[in-house]
Amino acid sequence: MSFNTLLVQIEAYKRKFFYNQLIKGILITLGVLLASYLLFNTLEYFGHFGTNVRALLFFGFCSILVTCGFLWIFKPALYLLGAKKPINNQDAAKQIGDFFPEIKDKLLNTIQLASTSGIQNNELLQASINQKTKQLGIVRFTDAINVKENKKYAKYAILPAIIIGAILAISPSYFAESSKRIVNFKNEFAQPAPFQFVLKNKNLTAFKNEDFTINFSIEGKSIPDAIYLINTDRKIKLESIDQKNYSYTFRNLQKETSFSFEAAGFNSESHQIKLVNKPSLDKLLITLDYPAYLGKTNTTIENTGNLTVPEGTKVNWSMVASDVDEITFSFDQNEKIKIDKSLISGNYGISKTITKPINYNIKLNNKYQTDKDGVDYSINVVQDNYPTISMEQYKDTTLYSYLILGGNIGDDYGITNLK
Repeated sequence: MSFNTLLVQIEAYKRKFFYNQLIKGILITLGVLLASYLLFNTLEYFGHFGTNVRALLFFGFCSILVTCGFLWIFKPALYLLGAKKPINNQDAAKQIGDFFPEIKDKLLNTIQLASTSGIQNNELLQASINQKTKQLGIVRFTDAINVKENKKYAKYAILPAIIIGAILAISPSYFAESSKRIVNFKNEFAQPAPFQFVLKNKNLTAFKNEDFTINFSIEGKSIPDAIYLINTDRKIKLESIDQKNYSYTFRNLQKETSFSFEAAGFNSESHQIKLVNKPSLDKLLITLDYPAYLGKTNTTIENTGNLTVPEGTKVNWSMVASDVDEITFSFDQNEKIKIDKSLISGNYGISKTITKPINYNIKLNNKYQTDKDGVDYSINVVQDNYPTISMEQYKDTTLYSYLILGGNIGDDYGITNLK
């Protein structure tokens, strides 16, 4: 073995040494972090501390994370990548010598001789180094490190991991609640109540200017005597329906409002009622286009759907609506016309010539409400009857020199000509 080969072996030992340190550091860091996480969450879960103690737990865990990560993972990684060289050849020789006592002095002396100044010009020193190097050739320095021995550190990570896994399987909220309070250490969290406020409303969307009723129940081992609803600056005592279920009605809601419940010193989370508008038909204009022979001037009727029109009248509907996605016109449940949101304006119209009495229905829909019934209207028709005529004849019964015809003619819209 040459001296250069000896140096290569020492460098290989260094790499394996720091690789071993990195594996060891990862296992120890993982164990410390898992144990700290378990400890801090357990303390908070049962202690339910204030903001100051939770801040101490949060920053304490962060400090442990940074310290362990830097000392046991980041530094060995830097050394392994060669960014820093904290160990020289002599230190490595001492470590190798501690593992191989038979070469302890030989390896260290060889390295020390090689570091002596002027060795290149000293044949005696060169010969001594070569001799010692040959004696060391039978040993592989990397055997001084056994990476598998790090298995003993795995228990420090496995044990807290098993405990955490068991707790998560039994009670998933154990860590979720305490971790949330530790991370959000600035926020105040109410003590968990021995009962729960269960809101039964699946949707807290109400229509403006209308009443809205909330329903909830109390569940738990202990049921409080008095339940209060907190709405802005009001505290309202609620009456129980059956000692367990409660309800409250907000009257004529004008704006979005929030509410919560209180009982026995415990408060529920806050809930928000969102206000939306019902679809509304702001203006309904109906233009009546009469048959020309009637000689009547067309008329416009506003906001009235029930009509009485002459037979053959063309009825034109136009409308202005707000908060509407779709309007549906239904005529006698047979003919349906749907008007899309993009077409709903005062300029859009539906036309129909009326020859017989009909009923029609208008439905307004948007994403918050589907109008199942709509508003019903009817159109009565004044039938255009045929003209009538009656005739009588008068004879000259004396001379039979003339014949007189006479009678009556009539029509519901007047007579213009008789032939």
